[in-house]
Amino acid sequence: MGELTVMHDDDHRYRTDGYVRRVQVWDRALTVKQMGKASGCVRPKEANVCPKSSLYKVSKRRVSYSSRIYGSHRRRHGGRLGSHESWVADYRRVDKGSEWMQVDLSKKREVAGLALQRHWRHGWQVTSLRVYVSNDGKKWIPVECGRRFKTPYSHSRSKKRYVAFEKPVVARYVRLAPASFRGLPAMRAQLKVCSPRANKKKSKSKGMPKVDKKRKGKGKGKGKGK
Repeated sequence: MGELTVMHDDDHRYRTDGYVRRVQVWDRALTVKQMGKASGCVRPKEANVCPKSSLYKVSKRRVSYSSRIYGSHRRRHGGRLGSHESWVADYRRVDKGSEWMQVDLSKKREVAGLALQRHWRHGWQVTSLRVYVSNDGKKWIPVECGRRFKTPYSHSRSKKRYVAFEKPVVARYVRLAPASFRGLPAMRAQLKVCSPRANKKKSKSKGMPKVDKKRKGKGKGKGKGK
């Protein structure tokens, strides 16, 4: 394995949104699992791409928050999609990644993404976020290796911004952690869950016509009488 340093700028003289600092090269092809291990990325359990998904309505008692400010604690449904209140996180803690909105799906489900709205009254909005999942509410795994999912700013308070994962993740608990925002880190959000898959098993009797014994008997009798 070799190492190569590229685009390295210690004194930050050049304005860049990001750069590659180190590239590792192998003399063989790695599997997805091996590459994840080499890069320190542990992915949660993933499902196949679901053909159909829908916004999942969850009870307000199953939604919790790291903190709430500016009166967003007055109503428990503050962060729910379409509500007349929004969750407003503590902007001083967003950079540390310690602010989150947590949803309990009551059991393991296949989560395909989410939908987000800005603050219902003001122009505040979370413009990017990270997603974490867990099955026990204690051990959290970042979705897609901690990728920042962008949610472009919307001038409409009712317009939804959708986020889709590469593959649905299987989990019971989901945390949405704001990474950047406009004005204040405010949002209303709801998860998209895969619809139950249809049972592909066919019954043995399917395709065989049903025979009415009574009619069959009557038909024979009429034929004899003639």
